[in-house]
Amino acid sequence: MKLKTLIADDHPLIREGIQNVVQHIDAEHIIFLAADFPEAQEIMRQHADIDLIILDLCMPGMHGMSSLLELRQKKPSTPVVVISASDNIDDIRNSINSGANGYIHKSSSNDVMLNALRLILSGGLYLPPQWTQQKESEDMDTILTPRQKEVINLLAFGKANKEIAREFSISDKTVKAHLSEIFKRLNADNRTQAVYHAKKLGLINMTE
Repeated sequence: MKLKTLIADDHPLIREGIQNVVQHIDAEHIIFLAADFPEAQEIMRQHADIDLIILDLCMPGMHGMSSLLELRQKKPSTPVVVISASDNIDDIRNSINSGANGYIHKSSSNDVMLNALRLILSGGLYLPPQWTQQKESEDMDTILTPRQKEVINLLAFGKANKEIAREFSISDKTVKAHLSEIFKRLNADNRTQAVYHAKKLGLINMTE
């Protein structure tokens, strides 16, 4: 089955650049191009079996995170990648917390973008260098992102991955990616250890 990717960005040169990278993933790759969010939505309506969505947060018809959340709710199992000129850590965090499977800066090299897309297509979560740099400088109170805190709280109440996915309208793969990052941040090997460490750090609210 041929891989299908939607690239949505209002800058022709950016679309062309991403298209050139995507074509290296699969020689028979089918690529759809959109210059704004409404056009992207129409393509998704016509092609429900799209395997990967790459979109700019700042293009006509796109309303930031609300549009990303709307897209994630309609396509809960389709990997969504944000491509952006912003390296602001809040934009990165908000994108991931809104269901994006990756955040790629527009200045990234072709190799970085290609490897990131391959990782995401294989079920992984791609986070740019700014995320790691920020993580290293965070204190204990902010060791987890708001979404990760929500996930660990649901874990503490015994929620399964599928239940967490339904709660946040995200895919099972995204939940697993969040858990993987939580385990790394809390130096845990499994769910039980993660909950234990989170409780010690005061990250879990058991009054819910």
